[in-house]
Amino acid sequence: MNPLCLLATPMLALSPLMAQSNYWVDPAHGSDGAAGTSSTAPWKTLTHAITNAAAGATVHMQPGTYGIASGETYPLEVTYSLNLVGDGDRSAVIINGAGGGFRLIRVATVGSPVMEFSDFTIDGGDSETLVSVENANLSLRNIYASGGSVGFDSCSGSTVTIDGCVCTDMSFLGVRSSYLSTMYALDSTFRNCGWAGIGIATAFGFENSDLYIARCRIEHNIGDGIRHEAFGVGDSSSITIEDSLIANNGGFGVSNFGSDGGSRLTIRSCTIADNSLGGCQGPLSVWAGSITNTIVAGNGFFDVSGFPSIFSSLIGDGSGASGTSNLAGDPRFVDPAAGDFSLRFDSPCVDQATAPSTGLGLDFNGRMRAVDGDLDLTAEPDMGAFELHTLSGPTSSRLGQPIELFVSGPSQGFATAIVNHGGFAPFGAQTPFGRLFLPSAGSFRLAPVMTTGRGPTPVMFQFPSSPALIGTSTGFQALVRSQNAPAGGALSNPILVRIDA
Repeated sequence: MNPLCLLATPMLALSPLMAQSNYWVDPAHGSDGAAGTSSTAPWKTLTHAITNAAAGATVHMQPGTYGIASGETYPLEVTYSLNLVGDGDRSAVIINGAGGGFRLIRVATVGSPVMEFSDFTIDGGDSETLVSVENANLSLRNIYASGGSVGFDSCSGSTVTIDGCVCTDMSFLGVRSSYLSTMYALDSTFRNCGWAGIGIATAFGFENSDLYIARCRIEHNIGDGIRHEAFGVGDSSSITIEDSLIANNGGFGVSNFGSDGGSRLTIRSCTIADNSLGGCQGPLSVWAGSITNTIVAGNGFFDVSGFPSIFSSLIGDGSGASGTSNLAGDPRFVDPAAGDFSLRFDSPCVDQATAPSTGLGLDFNGRMRAVDGDLDLTAEPDMGAFELHTLSGPTSSRLGQPIELFVSGPSQGFATAIVNHGGFAPFGAQTPFGRLFLPSAGSFRLAPVMTTGRGPTPVMFQFPSSPALIGTSTGFQALVRSQNAPAGGALSNPILVRIDA
């Protein structure tokens, strides 16, 4: 199969400019003879909307199933700036690709206009590619894509951002980036695909395709998690992976195949585990790569091969080039058999990384890096994708409902949760056990619980049914017994829980 998009893109006429900036489509109750300018007079098909909407407009997709049965003609050809937005839950707005042929949606524009598709589901059916992007700047947000051969395909100078999406059950690739394109994959999941969850390919010579991945879950693909192929003379790719989980893939976690000499892979604060063939594979002669603050463990034949720079990382079998501040052995995940690769309290990776990830310093779950995970009153970041927060819980709850908090601490220790319905104090107060972020007035304690040194211990709390709490946030912090702390105990990180009606 040719990994690249077709280079010959016909010049298609732009849609005529109109004053209207919003249109509505409803496959069950709409009519292509209607005005399409309100939810009460919607068009019926996306085919009609894409042909007749104004450049730069937003097409609102009402809940329902869009497909050949409702009058669609595939591929949906988007040749000018246009936004497609589902109204409501993405599971209720469905593009059904059954019988759709080679492509379902083809975005081929002039001048790389900025566009967004969001909040809907694509069922690829027997299609080759669900969304193909050429020479456009397209954001794909909160889309659930399944079936077909390739989910999202970017080429020909495109910039594609995949944010909060799920790509699953593709027979070939979840997403593909090739031929002078740039792709950003953020807070998304790529799983159960054939050749790889994410593929990047260059082949014709002196090409450059860049890929940035952050806080993504890439797992249970039949082949590799991430696969790079480069065979042309002078081809060059830059791939950066941060704060992501790459696990349980049938091939390698991350692989490089080819003969280019200019590609570079940077892996920071990731967890790469339990991949059948190996963790990170990259021939040293053609692959410049670095691994920092990362856990690579439990992979098939080896954990790392062909990476010249490894720093502040745990490589389970000790494989790969030597660096500084590295560890080997068992990272002590909470429950890897169940897919939980977060760190136990007794993990050797806690507080052992050198610095937070670039950017905001957030972990896989979007939580702050550099907290005091080992309870020695010094905040340091952890190796791997998941930062150990010794206190965790939901961000919101409803009035009168119970919530479950989780506290981590040493074996045969105990922890006491502290609660204040007034939230946090502005700066907190320094104590012998660290900084207390809850106001002293109004704070109260829950019954102590035992800690295990392994996984977290649950703590139940029942919110009162007082209407005065609606719209406020309750603060929680825990005092945990710790031999690592000078005073024999340490305060956990604080959390806030918003109270909804």
